[in-house]
Amino acid sequence: MPEAIFFSYMELIMSTDTTPELTPEQLADIERKFDPETAFRQTGKTLGFMISLILVLMSVYHFYASGFGLVRELVHRGIHLSFVLGLVFLLFGARKTSDTLSPKAWYRLDGIPLIDIIFAFLAVTAAMYLPLLPASALAQRVGNPSTCSTMIFNDKITFLY
Repeated sequence: MPEAIFFSYMELIMSTDTTPELTPEQLADIERKFDPETAFRQTGKTLGFMISLILVLMSVYHFYASGFGLVRELVHRGIHLSFVLGLVFLLFGARKTSDTLSPKAWYRLDGIPLIDIIFAFLAVTAAMYLPLLPASALAQRVGNPSTCSTMIFNDKITFLY
């Protein structure tokens, strides 16, 4: 007898549930509104594949550096920053735009403005400048930067701000 009362009570609760079902579009809209970490821009298939490949290469490098290889800290820092800064300029735009894929134009590549692609390339170049120099050249330049080093430093400061 107590089971019958319990089941009839459960049927009553389930029949009075008036919570509306949300569509996938409504759920995505709620997620965009309340989760800022998902606010990256949409890309086309080609550039999306390239970004995925860069992310996989970044993961493989970090697994190698953390478990198997001994990488100098200056080199490791430069490689890590080049991956991250390049992806930041590709995934998050300098200007706030809509979340939909932008229309095709001569200054866009798969929905990403050409200026953001240029900034991504410059950020990778600036981050890899010191790690690609030989250690002996760095040791000789301590306290006496070259003109090229000063220009790269100014570029790094510009990208950070």
